[in-house]
Amino acid sequence: MLDIAKALGVGKTRAKTLVHQLATEKMIERAPGSQRAISVPGLTEKMIAEKLRSQGWIVDQDVIGSSGTGPQSHLSLIAVLDHVPPVEALGGDDHDYGDDGIA
Repeated sequence: MLDIAKALGVGKTRAKTLVHQLATEKMIERAPGSQRAISVPGLTEKMIAEKLRSQGWIVDQDVIGSSGTGPQSHLSLIAVLDHVPPVEALGGDDHDYGDDGIA
């Protein structure tokens, strides 16, 4: 806490109160029983994603949040059509099919 107090220019008690407030608001995480284990949720993932982006990589959230990206984005969409075979093409059996195609 002393390092935080010095960095902020406040007393140790005030620094402890501020850290507790940040933990209560879930802006930081603290390991139970540890005085020094303070981390920012998601910071490691954000730092890794930024580093990968700076090297030209596409990160998952880039693909999820945008449209028209990806290896096949230049291809046009094709309509999906259902093919219903005619009754005669079902195997040529000797069943008597009605108008609805059901034996």
